[in-house]
Amino acid sequence: MLSSIHNIRRPAFSLVLACLTAIAFFVLTDPRVGLVPYTTPNPVDALRQAEVGTTVGIAGASLVLVVALFLCTRKGSPPTMESAKSKPM
Repeated sequence: MLSSIHNIRRPAFSLVLACLTAIAFFVLTDPRVGLVPYTTPNPVDALRQAEVGTTVGIAGASLVLVVALFLCTRKGSPPTMESAKSKPM
């Protein structure tokens, strides 16, 4: 049963790390906050171009982060009779 818990939690923790990395990417590449310089001569145009992508990216990564955190809190399912029969003693 311990292995079934690890089978759920290990990928969930990896997913949490990937989501946090994605959120950091979208924040750091946003012209208002980030490290990437403006690609247009007018900063207002750069903000308007990047606003939708940043908002959608952060919202999507946050949604996946919530699912990943839910998976981290989930416990493994108890063994069934079929799984007990299939394992050799």
